[in-house]
Amino acid sequence: FLNDNVRHSYHHNIIVNLFGYEIPGCLFTHHMAHAAAAYYLSGKKEAGIITLDGGIDGLYCYAKENKIYPLTPNHLIVGSFYGKISEADLNIDPGKMMGLAPYGEPILYKDRQVTEVMNFAGSCPVKYQKVIEFNNKLLDDYVNQSCELGIDINTLGNKTQILSTINVNIAASTQKLAENTIIQGVQNLYKVLKNMSKQTDNLCAAGGVFLNCPSNTRILKETNFK
Repeated sequence: FLNDNVRHSYHHNIIVNLFGYEIPGCLFTHHMAHAAAAYYLSGKKEAGIITLDGGIDGLYCYAKENKIYPLTPNHLIVGSFYGKISEADLNIDPGKMMGLAPYGEPILYKDRQVTEVMNFAGSCPVKYQKVIEFNNKLLDDYVNQSCELGIDINTLGNKTQILSTINVNIAASTQKLAENTIIQGVQNLYKVLKNMSKQTDNLCAAGGVFLNCPSNTRILKETNFK
């Protein structure tokens, strides 16, 4: 199964015309670049690889020696909902929402939200409009729950009152949703590799989502990767 056809399935050979010279080249996907950067700098001789960034897609890979084999896209959409809630709704960048989260309580988080995200993960192709609808519905759920709890929503997204209850609780709840989704996604990769008899303790995680420090800590503590 893991042959050169699989290894090159995300590559396309091209000829680049540059200043009158024809130069052999190769086009490859954004997430293969993430995977390569993480694995080849890791010093490991074998690893599972997961990539996630601000879009709706990511990639699962297996790597051994100098070869990386793309296995399947993952559509965990973490970067999409995390970026939307932070930038469009709270008016702060994603890194600042990660820092804001510990000031709140994740009382707006529900396990069913992870289930909804994982439904995207198993879909191919993913309909972008459905992702937008999920992101909007997520905020609506947060606001409705807050109203039921008697939390003032008038300061939502107000930078001058960013530490108000509505803002910090949304940050904490979205952080928990992101973490739990990532943990499940990483465990799914481990299961895939085990079923392929390619079990490894090593994980390379790449893309902007993995700048999320609490998620990385939980991966180390809670998943089968070491």
